[in-house]
Amino acid sequence: MDFNKIINSKTYNVLDLLFKLLIVNVLWVVMSTIGLGVLTIMPASIATYVIINSLIFDRHFPIFKSFFIIFKKEYWRAQKLFIALLFIGFIVYMDIDFFYQLVVDQPSAFFSALALLSLFFGFLYLLILIHIGPVYIYFPKLSTGQMIKLSLLMGFRHIFLSIFILLLLALSIVVVRYLPILGSMVVLFSFALFVYLSLRYLRPKYESLIHGSEPLMVSDYYFKTEDNGN
Repeated sequence: MDFNKIINSKTYNVLDLLFKLLIVNVLWVVMSTIGLGVLTIMPASIATYVIINSLIFDRHFPIFKSFFIIFKKEYWRAQKLFIALLFIGFIVYMDIDFFYQLVVDQPSAFFSALALLSLFFGFLYLLILIHIGPVYIYFPKLSTGQMIKLSLLMGFRHIFLSIFILLLLALSIVVVRYLPILGSMVVLFSFALFVYLSLRYLRPKYESLIHGSEPLMVSDYYFKTEDNGN
């Protein structure tokens, strides 16, 4: 049996990718849970984006070590972004809940229009969440506010692709809810698979904006670590 032929086969490459996505997803779940979500989910998410983006570019690196290096390096910056997103999300949620109750208690065309407007703001918020990860790794020098604005702009600029990614996310939720066996597989990969698919689809759109420059890669953090050590 030709060992080189096996490891270079498409089947092996797919299984290898799935295994790596599983490892990354476990790391994301563990690190997010340790901080009860609020304290660690955003740094863990950014680490996931950087690692999976590096996998897409076929880079080779130690996943465990790289995850924690990125998590540590990006912690405070990612937390600042998380707080901003949490604040915006809270306002959007309160608006939707308020106008929904208003329509239920006092039905009218005017209040219904306001309720629909609040739902539209909710949709805009989802667009931001879809693009905030890619924006973070493709434009790492932007401020928190600039990242949020650019995420919204990219969501509108590529609205159909953004909606497609939202539909993929909704489909995965339906699968988990109504197809337990297949859903358990989705849960195993959940966030890592979502990041992989979204980066795959969005990559050409973002690369056209950075004019040959590279997004954040795992190698960037090793160089930073070595520089700091010197």
